[in-house]
Amino acid sequence: MKKINPLLALIWKDLKLILFSPSGWLMLVVFDGVILWLFLQNFFLVGQVELSYLFSLLLWGWLILAAALSSRSFNQEKDNRTLELLFSLPITSWQLVLAKFLAGLVVFFFILLSFLPPLVIIYNLGGFDLGQLISAWIGSCLLFSFFLSYALFASLYFSNLVVVFLFNLFSLFLIYLGGSELVLNRLPPYLSKLWGAFSLPIAWRSFLIGVPSLAAIVLLSSGILLFLSLAVIKLSRMQPR
Repeated sequence: MKKINPLLALIWKDLKLILFSPSGWLMLVVFDGVILWLFLQNFFLVGQVELSYLFSLLLWGWLILAAALSSRSFNQEKDNRTLELLFSLPITSWQLVLAKFLAGLVVFFFILLSFLPPLVIIYNLGGFDLGQLISAWIGSCLLFSFFLSYALFASLYFSNLVVVFLFNLFSLFLIYLGGSELVLNRLPPYLSKLWGAFSLPIAWRSFLIGVPSLAAIVLLSSGILLFLSLAVIKLSRMQPR
């Protein structure tokens, strides 16, 4: 009998909890419905249809989705008392954290593909630059991965699903808006320039206009690796000795 890769088994276990449950599908339908409603409302009322507007809406969707997925990850394991069982299996903390992270990415790509119809509408009405679309997709993937890696790390410090969702939602909003022009313009010039190097809105804007900067890619990639590493360290300390 062929041995199943433990990482793939863990990913599949998490995906079943999301995609094979009524609440998981409800979350996906509501997510798609709200974004599409806002997008079409802007088209019919204002008469504008732009690729950047759709992905600007998706930004806030990715933030909420990351908070929702993270609230169900380790906390649901704690509620079902299966975290201790996972600790007893021959799997590493890296595998466990990576499985939660990759399962969230699969859901993300599933939702991203569901927005192909609006992209077809935009293309038929006015067209768009293919390079800008690819840039926005890559930026969405990196930004969502950043949000999710942070949220998974933060979720390890809480036990209640509602509390961890609200905390991650609020803290992610602060992290993102902390680099906005509203904040940067209130800082001294030297400090604004320094803080601007870590600005998520500036990084995201470079992807939206189709010219992602190397600094934006490094910032998001470093943040993902940092928070995943911190989650592994925290999870390792939670294991019984």
